[in-house]
Amino acid sequence: MQIKRQTAYKLWINNILSSTQKLTNEGMRYFQVGDKEVVRVNLIAIVINRYDNETGNYSVVTIDDGSGQIRIKAWEDDVKFLNHIDTGSVVLVIARLFESNGEIFLRPEIVRPMEDEWAFVRKLELERQFGKVSSDERVLAVTEEKISEKIEPSIVAREKVYHFVEKAPDNGIEVSELVKKTKLKESDVEKAIEELLREGELYNPRPGFVKLV
Repeated sequence: MQIKRQTAYKLWINNILSSTQKLTNEGMRYFQVGDKEVVRVNLIAIVINRYDNETGNYSVVTIDDGSGQIRIKAWEDDVKFLNHIDTGSVVLVIARLFESNGEIFLRPEIVRPMEDEWAFVRKLELERQFGKVSSDERVLAVTEEKISEKIEPSIVAREKVYHFVEKAPDNGIEVSELVKKTKLKESDVEKAIEELLREGELYNPRPGFVKLV
């Protein structure tokens, strides 16, 4: 059975940065933006800066949509989402929201270059929904030179686990079988499952097995 993935909301960046992180009774993280409980976002913005560490396992891209700036952070396998992104390009970003050390940032699921006119189209769309953003409402991104603490699990691990659970028989799939199929470390699979369980995308039909909700 196909489940409905969490909505990726179209928002101004300053809507995101002025939001508050909260927890559901089940322990799922979300950000309160007006009347919306936001976990994933859909943004179109301009890349204004990027940082890549020397070993290639950590990248940060800063984007600006006119209302503010926010950083996309990627570790390990997730760095591939940012490999083709250059400063000055307009990008479509589908990402999950996270907060660490007081900074709200994005963990990418999709980052794709767009034609410049799409930034203007999205601007008009957001102005109709939320109104224009004045210059004194703009929120700028923080800057850093050191590598942030790695966030687990990786988006790649989450998607691999979800993919194989989705293709599993009606009675679910054993966790040990997921480790074999995904070819990931057992600890990475367990962390991905834990997060997907907490977010209500998976459940345990019986001990040691997981299934789509």
